[in-house]
Amino acid sequence: MLGNLLVQRMSDRDRDAPFEFSVVRASAPDLCVEAAIAGSNPDGPLAGVRWQLRDVTHRRRLDDRLEVRAAELQSALESRVVIEQAKGFLAGRDGDSPDAAFQRLRHHARANNIALREVARQLMSGEIDLPRSA
Repeated sequence: MLGNLLVQRMSDRDRDAPFEFSVVRASAPDLCVEAAIAGSNPDGPLAGVRWQLRDVTHRRRLDDRLEVRAAELQSALESRVVIEQAKGFLAGRDGDSPDAAFQRLRHHARANNIALREVARQLMSGEIDLPRSA
């Protein structure tokens, strides 16, 4: 398989650009490798080829963790935005303080065993209506 990959890269226009591939090992964690291939190939795809391999497993794992963390932060931001919108809506509509509006959202979420973000989303989409405060 690696030979086929190398042949394909040698025929590409960007053959000198590094590329990554994974080495799957049965008895150990996968290894991520970066390869750079250069050289002339007048006598065949792999003739006169120079290549460098370097282990980029650590970098790949860090990149993967950063992607997961970025997705988590984005989700948290989106949750916070919809909650703040709902809180502002209730405060404006009913003349409550933002804290009192938040307490109403939270109370409804807890009483109905629904995530706060979902209560806020439902309120803003018109699926539910919280009674005005007393």
